[in-house]
Amino acid sequence: MRACLVFLTILTLSACGSVQTDAELESYVSAFELEAKRHGVPVKGSPMVFVKKLSTAGICHHGSHIEIAKDWWDTLTEYQREALTFHEQAHCALGLKGHTSKQNTLRSKAIPSSHFYKVNRGSLLVELFDTVQN
Repeated sequence: MRACLVFLTILTLSACGSVQTDAELESYVSAFELEAKRHGVPVKGSPMVFVKKLSTAGICHHGSHIEIAKDWWDTLTEYQREALTFHEQAHCALGLKGHTSKQNTLRSKAIPSSHFYKVNRGSLLVELFDTVQN
């Protein structure tokens, strides 16, 4: 049943043309593109849309778009929202596969705490974009 719903969703999205980023998420796509460029990785961010619910906070549909679970989003702080969107953009726009077992990184499955992300944002972004360049 779930496979049918996923197939119908993909079919519907592809029939409607390209996916447009939800207005509330546009600033996160722009911020990702800016940070990527600042770190020597010019790239176009993938479109992001809200969905009501997912089994995770976000998911990248490679080569297409990112879905963000609205029920998760509403519980996150501003810093955690950026961390989530940058993590999913790393999968979609940068093509990074899988996750690292290392905690407190934008490559791990867990979203860092707001305090940790705020204090370590610079080094987290260097680590993320260095992964692409190496």
